[in-house]
Amino acid sequence: DLAGWTLAGGIRMEFPAGTKLGAGESLVVVSFDPNSLANQQRLAAFRANYALPESVPLLGGYAGRLADGGEKVRLLRVDVAAAGAAAAPVLIQEDEVLYDNLPPWPTEPDGGGLSLQRRGLAAAGHLAESWRSGQPSPGIADLIFAGDADGDGDVDFDDIDDLVLAITDAEAFEARFGVSVLVAADVNRDGRIDNDDIAAFVAVLRARP
Repeated sequence: DLAGWTLAGGIRMEFPAGTKLGAGESLVVVSFDPNSLANQQRLAAFRANYALPESVPLLGGYAGRLADGGEKVRLLRVDVAAAGAAAAPVLIQEDEVLYDNLPPWPTEPDGGGLSLQRRGLAAAGHLAESWRSGQPSPGIADLIFAGDADGDGDVDFDDIDDLVLAITDAEAFEARFGVSVLVAADVNRDGRIDNDDIAAFVAVLRARP
């Protein structure tokens, strides 16, 4: 339940009531209101440009604008434990990135059309090495991380042992990597962690350059 969670920094937006994500799901935050009738043509063009299916929800619009040459973005979550005692929601920082357009940050996204992409689920948001450049791919984080069981940004043979651990001992996997097995190890996205994910992993590995 992301109701009340807030993006802050160069842009600002509070997630509305009813905003929920299941394991392995994504949502996309945009600069316009996708629910406004005046924006329906813009919404259709956005989905068509990025081949974004209707199953991926869009939220917006946010206030502000992200600069190419560096900006801070913070994700703040609602402190549920403190909610009852406070007059207004208490927000706690969940994650943060202060990116730049100079090395060691990737320089290709500096206004040239590429985007900054996180290398893995466990990669610290504030570190330059946690990010890479790539073609914009909103809403398909599940494809980027499919098979990357250890969350290091690479799908390789190191992930085999981690995938087996997820299948045989989900609790040990989640304790080691700090992420749900359904997010990191459900390669075929069927809601189960089993041997079918190994077959799907092999297919992902063969498809990677």
